[in-house]
Amino acid sequence: MVQKIDIASNKPKAIRVQSLINIKIAKVYRTVSNEALCALMELTHITIKIQEASQYYRIIRGREKHTNV
Repeated sequence: MVQKIDIASNKPKAIRVQSLINIKIAKVYRTVSNEALCALMELTHITIKIQEASQYYRIIRGREKHTNV
């Protein structure tokens, strides 16, 4: 199963959204990289958060299938 974040067209969009939000919160110039903003604001990169959420969902979904049997 292919994760949605691994598709090449979705990853840049997610990073762009996170970058714009971080720029507004931190009130910095647009030239600051998203990685630097994440480090300065002590936030996790959006691609990592999406992967964590999908793994958590698969774990929970797997437990539900086994408990309902």
